[in-house]
Amino acid sequence: MLNEFEYSRPCQEITYHGQHLDSLLELRFVLMIEETHAWIRDGLQIYFNIDDLRPGIKDPPIRKYTPDFLIRNWLTGKATLVEVKPDIFDNYFARMKRTKICSDYIAEFGYDWSFKYVWSSQIILNSEKQAKYDAILNKLRRHAPNWIGDTHPNSTGLSNDQYDRFVRIGCLPAPAPDGLSVASHTPALYP
Repeated sequence: MLNEFEYSRPCQEITYHGQHLDSLLELRFVLMIEETHAWIRDGLQIYFNIDDLRPGIKDPPIRKYTPDFLIRNWLTGKATLVEVKPDIFDNYFARMKRTKICSDYIAEFGYDWSFKYVWSSQIILNSEKQAKYDAILNKLRRHAPNWIGDTHPNSTGLSNDQYDRFVRIGCLPAPAPDGLSVASHTPALYP
């Protein structure tokens, strides 16, 4: 039998811009994409055994999977559910199950999302982002809080509701931040 991947030590949890992150790897991912993508972390639960529930005394518990992020590119409007993992994560069956759960969920609700894994070796920070990451680590080490940043990842001038709506369904109100056009972000099937 194959040995299943296990984290060897607890991950450092952190709240960055009001969103709970499970690890510093997730923080690195957010730093890498935060200028090119809108992102959310909270409220992404996917319930996947609801059809198996039947009235009775021994109903199975409702099961859920929570992807790490939903991101949407500011320029292309492309949305992706993302699961961030270390390169050594080797549980093929868990990866395939999560991929199927997400694909089925996306298809069932007709979302314009895709799903993918992002591996630690794919998270590359430029020197500016690496310096920001190092500064956050230093602040965590010195002061031991787990809160960094504002209360929401939104620094665009959009309201938090508008930002969340853009990430989830691709709609931007006019005028868009930084002169981006609404048409470049709003898929035809959304009002």
